[in-house]
Amino acid sequence: MPHKGYRQTTEHRARLSAARKGRKSPLRYTNEQFEAEFWGKVLDPDPKTGCMLFGGALDSHGYGVVSKDRTTRKAHIVSAELNFGLIPKGLEVCHQCDTQPCVNPYHLFIGTHSENMLALFLKKQGMPSPFSA
Repeated sequence: MPHKGYRQTTEHRARLSAARKGRKSPLRYTNEQFEAEFWGKVLDPDPKTGCMLFGGALDSHGYGVVSKDRTTRKAHIVSAELNFGLIPKGLEVCHQCDTQPCVNPYHLFIGTHSENMLALFLKKQGMPSPFSA
């Protein structure tokens, strides 16, 4: 027999589920609200680098993260999708500047994982990336 705490948790979840069924839209934000909130968390461009750093939450690797509809996404990917549209399957959003919290769309490019690793390797060797603008 489950302990009392488990039973209370299960009942609580059932009540929450029933309350949610009355809502018409499961979306927390409209796209305009989400976009305004996202760009509101972005700092002004750095005069030296041009990087627009995400001022919200960061993950353990230094990338900005945002949440929408109970889904957490990396901020540079959201920036790219807001500016370029949906990212095709099998492609990544890559940084030209190698600054993890940067969300400046001019510092991002869409490429394969191999292209991203090649650009990183070349930059470490002091050579320009073939994907930079």
